[in-house]
Amino acid sequence: VTRKGTIAVLMAGHRSIKMALQRLLRKVRTANSSKAALIIRLWEEFKDISRMLDNFHGSQRQKLILRAEQQKVYQAIGAKMDYV
Repeated sequence: VTRKGTIAVLMAGHRSIKMALQRLLRKVRTANSSKAALIIRLWEEFKDISRMLDNFHGSQRQKLILRAEQQKVYQAIGAKMDYV
C-alpha cells in the first residue's frame, strides 16, 4: 500500500483494513531483517493502517478482530526490528 493507496482506504471498511493488515503481515514475515530501510517502510505502512483502524466505526466484534490482526503485525515487525 503506497501513501496514496493508504489515503484512499482511510475511510475503509472492516474487510479492507483486515486485508491490508494480512498483506502487511505477509510482507513483514518475508522481509529480510538485514534491510533496515525495508523494515522502517513496513513500520510506516503499519502506522498508516493503524490510523485507519483508529478511524474505523464498526461493531465491537469487528474492532476486536482487527485489533488482534494488528497485534500480530506489530509483533512480527518488532521481531524484525530486534535484528536491525
